[in-house]
Amino acid sequence: MRADGLVQPFVAADSLRSPRNAISVGPGANAVSSSGKEMSANVDDRLSRANERPDVPVLPALIFGVGLLAGSTAQLISPLTIVPAHFADPLSRLGQLVIAVASVPVLWAVVSMLRLGTPPNPRRPTTALITSGPFRFTRNPIYVGLIAVSAGIALTANALFLLLSIPFMVLGIYRGAIVHEERYLEARFGADYRAFKTRVRRWI
Repeated sequence: MRADGLVQPFVAADSLRSPRNAISVGPGANAVSSSGKEMSANVDDRLSRANERPDVPVLPALIFGVGLLAGSTAQLISPLTIVPAHFADPLSRLGQLVIAVASVPVLWAVVSMLRLGTPPNPRRPTTALITSGPFRFTRNPIYVGLIAVSAGIALTANALFLLLSIPFMVLGIYRGAIVHEERYLEARFGADYRAFKTRVRRWI
């Protein structure tokens, strides 16, 4: 976990300004000066990357909202059910259970992110690479949870078109958010994120 990932650059930057590192005597002076310039460039690069924002073109919440709206509209136009009416009550109870269980990783992930000071909003800069909590099981616990919640809503309503809209939500989240987030995180955290990708799956 890299909760203190942004602390080191500032420490390194302060050390570069100290007279001890700025002044050197003897044959090694040029080497020290060159090393100092390289360290300064690395610090500037780290600080620049810390201020970058993920290039997420569409808010994931909007993707889920549009998917649910489209599924609901299709359901109103053609009210097809998942199961016959006499099975609707058990299916509804199952859907409610799915919603309750699926909400856990969403809330858990948000709390984990806020505790480490990194925003859940995918359009804001990520300040920490979180690998604990629900992120031990999936790299995208919020998206996985919201997809399952959407499925639970479809089951509760016994609405076939709502259920059929979920694959389009998954595709929208992948193309509209996850691809861009992964590119940003790999550039931001480098080898740490690549190691995280090898340990934990994108979905489940």
